[in-house]
Amino acid sequence: MAELPSASSPNLILDHPTSHERSQTWTLNAKSWGGALSLPDYLEREEYLMNIPATRDGGVTRKFKLIFSAQHPVVLPRKSSSRLKTFLPLHYPAKPRQGTKKLTLFTTDWILTDSSLPADSRPLLSSCESLRRRALLAHPSDTIEESITHGIGSVFCPPAYRGRGYASRMLTLVGSALKSWQKEVGTCHFSILYSDIGKKYYTGLGWDVFPSSHVYLPPAAFASPAAATNRNGTNGTHRSAAKELYDGDLEELCKLDEEYVKALTLKTAKKTNKPAVALLPDHQTMQWHHLREAFVCSKLFPSRAPPAIRGAISSGEVGSRVWIIFTRVFYGPIGKVESGNTLYILRLVVEDESDTEENAKKLKGVLSIAQREAKEWRSNGVSVWNVNEDIKKLLRRADVQHDEIDREEDSICQLRWYGEGEGGVENLEWVVCEKFGWC
Repeated sequence: MAELPSASSPNLILDHPTSHERSQTWTLNAKSWGGALSLPDYLEREEYLMNIPATRDGGVTRKFKLIFSAQHPVVLPRKSSSRLKTFLPLHYPAKPRQGTKKLTLFTTDWILTDSSLPADSRPLLSSCESLRRRALLAHPSDTIEESITHGIGSVFCPPAYRGRGYASRMLTLVGSALKSWQKEVGTCHFSILYSDIGKKYYTGLGWDVFPSSHVYLPPAAFASPAAATNRNGTNGTHRSAAKELYDGDLEELCKLDEEYVKALTLKTAKKTNKPAVALLPDHQTMQWHHLREAFVCSKLFPSRAPPAIRGAISSGEVGSRVWIIFTRVFYGPIGKVESGNTLYILRLVVEDESDTEENAKKLKGVLSIAQREAKEWRSNGVSVWNVNEDIKKLLRRADVQHDEIDREEDSICQLRWYGEGEGGVENLEWVVCEKFGWC
């Protein structure tokens, strides 16, 4: 191996990988980020996620080549080349309907490399990706604006290059670049990531730790004959008149939820007298999680259709309902407890959080469907991120078996503030920091 450059070398730049280099990074990081998938399946999934099927929502983004060094940051346009064929889950059409657009969540790949060497022959010293999402910033002065944020994921440094500071150098450059990245779309007031290596490392690079807790429920199955008839994806009702949600149910709920989150973010800023931020739990974000889930399930459960049930909703009028949207995530071999396979509640909405028996029954009803689905798809349990105290009261009132866990090592919610004033949990509120924001 040639002598490696110092992490502080001016020759090191932040760039986007070529198609060949991107495949190399996926091959290198497969053991870390491939979960339960084999290497070929993981490579196929990553290619697939770059070519997500058509939906009515979405848009097109320009691609850029960023050359960023300590001395000379330069941004140049890059022409987009056509991609390879798209791999579609069984329940999505192979061809878009007339008038549809391609769903794009604006993923950007980043590498730290040596500018003195040509593309496809240069070392991939460290890599990561960023995912742009819609966000909100509310001020105590009773104003709110929609903006964007970038979530950082898949941070990786090949074993041969570790201990030299390459990942830290890359993240320092990425953290600076994201402040103005894709600024033609909107202002980025903050970036986020979810650390799986504890709280210290990313804090030292500028991403402050925010509350990272979850409620964990065991899997369970309904004992009633009626429940058994609903396991193959047909509509039906269960205890407390809760019913399953399917793809066609989500768009309207997500639009309503955007308004709920906007109101809550503004209310929080006024109440705490601090800026408040939130990611928007929009329909496009939920689709991204579900397309990812469907692809993985098609590989791990080849004899079954991908999951059709996306969540659950209670009975009641608008303003009195409880609903959840969830996804199944597989980290290792099916059926092994040590794999940690989990059904995650992407978003939990309790429209009226009053501590009443009726609300407790509604919450228990929708969570029971999640617990049933966890068992049906051989997950260890159900996880709900950052549940507030009012909802915890309802869980206790409903006598729902659960554990309350503060995470210290994995999925630590961290945020880097680019706005005015100081960031950090003492100066900023992160509203609805739930699993849908994970990237």
